[in-house]
Amino acid sequence: MNRLQLNLLTTQLGASLHPVRQALQEYDEMKDLYQEIHQSFAARDETIQMFGRLGYGPRVPQSPRWQVEKKLI
Repeated sequence: MNRLQLNLLTTQLGASLHPVRQALQEYDEMKDLYQEIHQSFAARDETIQMFGRLGYGPRVPQSPRWQVEKKLI
């Protein structure tokens, strides 16, 4: 299952998904968090592909959309 499918499934189930990508970045400033996450959640020689928060949050209204007729030339 890819990230889009996972996000659509959580939305369908009424939950929310918030990826926390920065902690998995491999650069010096994130080195400690990267190591902590892998030590906590991955077996030896495994890599965490996605880290995030999953749960129920407030309902947020859909952002305004342009009518398709306004975009047709």
